[in-house]
Amino acid sequence: MADRDGEEIRPRIAVTGIGAVTPVGEGRQRMWQALLAGESGIGTVESFDTGAYNVHLGGEVRGFDPARHLRTLDPEHLGRASQMACAAARMALADAGLEGEGSGDPARRGVAMGTTSGEPREVERFNDSYVAERLDQVDRRFIALYPCHTIAASVAAEVGFAGANAMLPTACAAGNYAVAHACDLLRSGRADVMLAGGADSFSRITYTGFARLGAIAPERCQPFDLERKGMIPGEGAAVLVLEPLAAARRRGAIVYAEVAGYARQVRNFTQVVIRGAGHLCPFDQPRVIADHADRDGWIVARRLATCVERVFEETAKVLSGQFDIVGLGIDRHLVVVDPALELPFHGGRQPVRTG
Repeated sequence: MADRDGEEIRPRIAVTGIGAVTPVGEGRQRMWQALLAGESGIGTVESFDTGAYNVHLGGEVRGFDPARHLRTLDPEHLGRASQMACAAARMALADAGLEGEGSGDPARRGVAMGTTSGEPREVERFNDSYVAERLDQVDRRFIALYPCHTIAASVAAEVGFAGANAMLPTACAAGNYAVAHACDLLRSGRADVMLAGGADSFSRITYTGFARLGAIAPERCQPFDLERKGMIPGEGAAVLVLEPLAAARRRGAIVYAEVAGYARQVRNFTQVVIRGAGHLCPFDQPRVIADHADRDGWIVARRLATCVERVFEETAKVLSGQFDIVGLGIDRHLVVVDPALELPFHGGRQPVRTG
């Protein structure tokens, strides 16, 4: 597409649907109201015994029943992260008004998902059988369940999307990578609609890693406090419906936000600034943020709490109280889920701090 002078114009990308499975609720409205009310999804870990650890808190999704959401796939044949991802995808399509639509070409609709650990619970079951010398009891479905690409593949199979399909296992930033990749596909004309987001399940493997790093706070989530103690791991899934803004307007869709762009760097400090009516604007250095971001902007920190200790003091000095450091990591670190969720939620009201 080009303007009158023949210069290339990038299609604008809109967020038109939001689906979420989180420790504070399922679905866009329930989750957002919980955050505004200051509800916390943190509690004592119940999925495994933390007696051998010196930390015991986590953000687990309790009461989740994938059968309430899945219509195509059998939840019993999916890992937990895939279950939550498929449920979030169903909710996102319904929120966008695209669920059950028969006019779209499945080959022009794709999926981009991010993850940190994939399906670690399946690996844990294998390890438990190995340690107990019971490998003969390992279900042959293990090979089909544990690879992380099954998350994106399951989402596509559940909703009937036959277009581009990508799984990005890039740790805590994976949700951002998924959104960026989906935007690239839409802007290049290789897709008409994309589901983009992230999913991770709570596991001993992930929890042990963070605990050994000393990154888990013992009593409350304190990644940015002067007396910082760390973050608190969680689980969940978030999926956004992305499509060209022009197409969204033609069908009368509600537009929650626009993805203005993205950037990445190979360093220990990355951040993006959400501006105005949900525009995503990447910047490199704290000074640049202070010089260019709107007064009503807010920063989404996307690093582990242990990295924050080395860089946050100087960043805070530069910002001089101009911005609000927020995100779903207020109460927990949802690993890859919160980058995908934070993008659309910027308006007159912001989450209440509960930690």
